[in-house]
Amino acid sequence: MGLDPYELIRDAANEAHLEEIESVLDPLRERVLERCDDGPPLQTFRMDRRWVSVLDSVSGDTTLGGILARQSGSGADLEPAYRALYLGLACRLVRTKVSPSQMPFRESFSA
Repeated sequence: MGLDPYELIRDAANEAHLEEIESVLDPLRERVLERCDDGPPLQTFRMDRRWVSVLDSVSGDTTLGGILARQSGSGADLEPAYRALYLGLACRLVRTKVSPSQMPFRESFSA
């Protein structure tokens, strides 16, 4: 039985240093997030329910910063939200109005 590539991507997002994730997402804080209809189903990643909840909250009318503020206001730990949004943007589960070539993590982690 091989390792599922979607689960490997999820694990990489889970193991990345939080400071790096925050620095990647920071330039996108004021951008509105929307769901991607053409991305893989959320179930494919077998994510923690907190990650799924964050990604399910993306409705196309709230900025990335607004989503984080809502999570913080509810008393939730922000780490799962950062990791979920990072994974969501990297895997086209959610998107901003920024073109993919302008995504900071594309530049930081390309070979």
